[in-house]
Amino acid sequence: MNPFGHVLTVTLFAVAGTTAFGTPVTLTLHDAIDRALTQNLSLRRTQTSLAAAQRQEDHAWAILLPKVSASTGLSRANYGQTVLGVTAEPSTYLSASASVSVTLSSAILTKFETLELSLRSQQLVTDSARRSIEKSIHLLWASLLLEQANIHLAEDNLARQSQNLEDIRAQFKVGLAPDVDLLGAEVSTESLRPKISALQTNFENDVGRLNILLGFPLDQKLVLSGNLDERWEDLVTTPNELTTASSSVRQAELQLESARESLRSQQRLAYWPTATLSWTTTPTVPLKSGGAWSDSQGLLSLGLSFSVDGALPWGTQAESLVEASETVTTDESQLVEAQMDSALKKQSAQRLILQSIQSIHADLLNRELAQKNYDRTQEAYRHGTKDFLSLQNAASDLSQAQFTVLSERVSLLTAVRDLEDESGLPFGTLLGGVE
Repeated sequence: MNPFGHVLTVTLFAVAGTTAFGTPVTLTLHDAIDRALTQNLSLRRTQTSLAAAQRQEDHAWAILLPKVSASTGLSRANYGQTVLGVTAEPSTYLSASASVSVTLSSAILTKFETLELSLRSQQLVTDSARRSIEKSIHLLWASLLLEQANIHLAEDNLARQSQNLEDIRAQFKVGLAPDVDLLGAEVSTESLRPKISALQTNFENDVGRLNILLGFPLDQKLVLSGNLDERWEDLVTTPNELTTASSSVRQAELQLESARESLRSQQRLAYWPTATLSWTTTPTVPLKSGGAWSDSQGLLSLGLSFSVDGALPWGTQAESLVEASETVTTDESQLVEAQMDSALKKQSAQRLILQSIQSIHADLLNRELAQKNYDRTQEAYRHGTKDFLSLQNAASDLSQAQFTVLSERVSLLTAVRDLEDESGLPFGTLLGGVE
């Protein structure tokens, strides 16, 4: 019997006092991934941050706009002017002012480049979050299939033990089996029930984890449809397929690029001038008959300023340049280390894959041998040529062989997904996995 050929029907019930949520939802693996990429709460927060970074980058051009200000006012002197003993009425003036200024400095270029790097960094964070969620669903989905298959194995084992118990009871009644065999059969049968219960509990807990990843309520009923692909010969692990950089390497590359931009920014701040162009007008008019507008304070100015702090070896700007240069050197070293670490992870995953494939072939043969040994031992026990302990050992060996095959398949799938993740490949490229 193929333990992976089942449709998984998963029902989670709410905490005591409530009922299960809504109508069951039927999902395939691809349905689950599509839903997670739109409904997962942590991913939606990451996408919100990405949208904010995109908005800031789109609006960066606003720094080039001139600064414009305008004001108006009404003033009246407290006392009038006295000329030749005659005091005139205090004058009242209407005034206005307007100014336009533009500043060109290295900070403008720095802002553009900083926002562009910030956007790329957030895009990388979002991409990494998407891949992390997708990988989690791939592994959790396969784990659910394997857990369900393990439950079926345990239930099959319970059925065998129950049948053995009935056979021994029949033999005991006619004096062909001792009471110790009957007691041993009862113990073996009953000890399987709590094990099956524990497997089912772990299975339901993992379905709860899946609900969280998919953005469902914890008590949502799910029907999961799928099987585990066993075509290990289709596995592709050639080096030509593994040339894409991992997210950790891309993050280190972006960090190095950011450090280099910070160094260029400090250099521009230290050696580039700052230019300021401004125009100001402040017209006034007396509020009396014949008053005319006059502008005695309006002006047009152009300023150019330099900082000499960068030329001084003990200055703060020079120290900032040294620190920025040291950061670049550190990040270059971290990039090399990240690349080596990524290469090691790829090699380790490939070795684990080859090891798992070899183990699976051996485990399948061992499972076949255990099945034949159990069938023969069971037949021999019925004819009285084998004792009950031999039958128990054969049943235990068969269950262990079946479980070993399942466990090794989990190891293989995990290693393949790790390799795909580290290589930046779409999940399913090297091994189809769950369909």
